Amino acid sequence: MQMKEFGMWIDGYPAININTKQNTTYSLIIVNPYKIQSIFTLEISNLNIKKKFKVSALSTKKIDLFKIIAAA
Repeated sequence: MQMKEFGMWIDGYPAININTKQNTTYSLIIVNPYKIQSIFTLEISNLNIKKKFKVSALSTKKIDLFKIIAAA
């Protein structure tokens, strides 16, 4: 329905756990629920970041946000 109405699919689950004492990274999991390959865009305006990711049909992709933010 979102694709039909708005031309984009937006949904998220903001599960955040920040612990600066542990050597961990932050990840984004993209779920492509469609039967075709899709391109998803990650935008972080404050850091001037705009990245596109291809995700195969009916699959997921894990994105390491730390690497993207550190490179900005």
